[in-house]
Amino acid sequence: MAKWFISTASIIYGELRGFFSGVFALDNKDDFLEPPKKDLKGGLARPLDFIASRIAAFFLIGLLFSPYASKKITPALALLGTIMVHIILSRRKRKKAKIFDAKLKRYAACNNVYSKIKEMGAGDFRIFVTQVLGRLKGFSDVGPSCDDKYIICKFNGRTVAAVSNNRQDGEVKKGEIINFVKFMQNAGLDRGIFITLSNFSDGAVDYIQKIKNETRIVLVDGNKFLEWIRLSEHDLFPQGEVLEKLLEKEKQKEKVLTLKKKNVRNRTLMRSFSLVTIYLTALCLIMQHWLEQW
Repeated sequence: MAKWFISTASIIYGELRGFFSGVFALDNKDDFLEPPKKDLKGGLARPLDFIASRIAAFFLIGLLFSPYASKKITPALALLGTIMVHIILSRRKRKKAKIFDAKLKRYAACNNVYSKIKEMGAGDFRIFVTQVLGRLKGFSDVGPSCDDKYIICKFNGRTVAAVSNNRQDGEVKKGEIINFVKFMQNAGLDRGIFITLSNFSDGAVDYIQKIKNETRIVLVDGNKFLEWIRLSEHDLFPQGEVLEKLLEKEKQKEKVLTLKKKNVRNRTLMRSFSLVTIYLTALCLIMQHWLEQW
């Protein structure tokens, strides 16, 4: 029974936390490989949140003005303040909706690109990286090194070395960074770019920080590289009708996923409310019996 009480309390806490975070927070996290999260509140929860927030604003504003205004003016000031709060919250809601739509479109495009480039071989991926760098502002004279393992280019007139791998599983370790640094030293370069579809280990990042006075290396993970592809306006990045079709598919997936999550959540809430009803009924019977004896 204790577990059911804990479960009910956690659900109530989650609802309160979700309400306040939904009102005061905007999701600005940039992760192009993660679909944006949508508000899963049901049809009853949203109007209740709407009404509760406005009523709370009305009484709070009235309480703040009551020591300085008469009883006749205070309700008018509270109403005016509530209208202003309503306008602010409505604009914030529209802004969140626009951010969600933009992130869903960006996710659909990036996910499509990622699924294509992760299937490339090492040589094809190196050629693709060369094309992307060549289209980015500031880069010029982009081409392969003598051994065809690295990329040599100029950034704002300064020669830079670049290395790429399209491995998705596992992190780029410190050893791979050391090998790249050795190549740069042999080539007489002190600026480099390491591009990967995966992430970098803490050891690799720490090593970059230690050598930054002698050698500067920019670490580009999968998320950042997808942004570079978008900025380069490469042909592989979907645009126009292709992007709209991808967006429509993602919206359909998002609707199905949202319905599944709502069903699970509603079943959990129904079990919790049923348990609370049983407890309250039992408590009423006990109190009735106790009052009769008293």
